[in-house]
Amino acid sequence: MSYFLTIAASDTSGGAGVYQDLKVAQYYGFWGLSALTAITSQDFNNVYSVTPLEKEVFEKQLQCLLKSFKPDCIKIGLVPNIEILDIIYHYLQKIETYVVLDPVFQSSSGFDFIDDSYIALLKKSLSDCVSVITPNSNELAMLIGEKNLDYKRAIEAAKMIVKQYNCDLYVKGGHFSGNLIQEAYISKNDCHGFEYARRHWAYSHGTGCAFSSALAINRVLHTDIKKVLQESHYYVNEFYEALNKV
Repeated sequence: MSYFLTIAASDTSGGAGVYQDLKVAQYYGFWGLSALTAITSQDFNNVYSVTPLEKEVFEKQLQCLLKSFKPDCIKIGLVPNIEILDIIYHYLQKIETYVVLDPVFQSSSGFDFIDDSYIALLKKSLSDCVSVITPNSNELAMLIGEKNLDYKRAIEAAKMIVKQYNCDLYVKGGHFSGNLIQEAYISKNDCHGFEYARRHWAYSHGTGCAFSSALAINRVLHTDIKKVLQESHYYVNEFYEALNKV
């Protein structure tokens, strides 16, 4: 049995967060484990509230899981405050596995999840615990303290982060303008650019969660990073194409 652990928030609509991550794990035949960071109130369009779990409750989840299971890969989504981030950092230092961080700083409807004090500890986590981070352009801008990155500047920023913090980075391109979505995977030695036709789905809630979870799992299944990324994009496209036909 292969184990996938998602550390993320709930979603009352069922389309994102832990619930989306577990769908991905089931598709690939992995046993899905979960540690809830927060309970949210949201629908397909808006986030109305985020209630972080008490840190003792959250920590007990990780204690139980990591005592009983050895995750083959971990996806981290919404971490609502620095106290929970600190607990995650503490436990990740004790294990060796592939870790994908999908940094949820703000919902698409504009709900802010973090404050500035969060960023320093997050960057320390990148150096010590995270294998790859998957920000969109807005999240990448927050990491470097800028605004409104275009694709060229995003790649420059991504290379800087990879060099400084010793983790790979995938720049998600949905927030850039243009008919084609431009994305890139940056590691210490390589930069792989990708272009995809922009899909105009009526329902696209949770696409970022789905992609980052698929990336974590496919990195266990495949050694070639291009294959990993192609398979992850294939999953997201197939899932949402089918969903939008319902």
